[in-house]
Amino acid sequence: MTRNAKCCRLDLKFMAQALQTISEPNRLKIICLLRRGERCVCQLEEALKIKHNLICHHLKALSGLGLLKSKSRGNFTFYSLDNKAYQALLTGINKVLGG
Repeated sequence: MTRNAKCCRLDLKFMAQALQTISEPNRLKIICLLRRGERCVCQLEEALKIKHNLICHHLKALSGLGLLKSKSRGNFTFYSLDNKAYQALLTGINKVLGG
């Protein structure tokens, strides 16, 4: 099977949307932080030095791709990467752009 055939079997519209969504620098930083383990919004806010509402905006965009899991503990919501979705995204990127 040729490289083009593998690429064409992907949902290229979704891949384009995903690449556009994760290309924002703060979202890439959030992904990087969450790759190391779960974080609450206040921890992300401290690490990125941006306001709470912007963190929530970025988390919503990443959640829209299915990349995040969340769980509440008391008054806090903790976020982590959905490893299966994250690996699927990396595989798709590699098929489209890599080889």
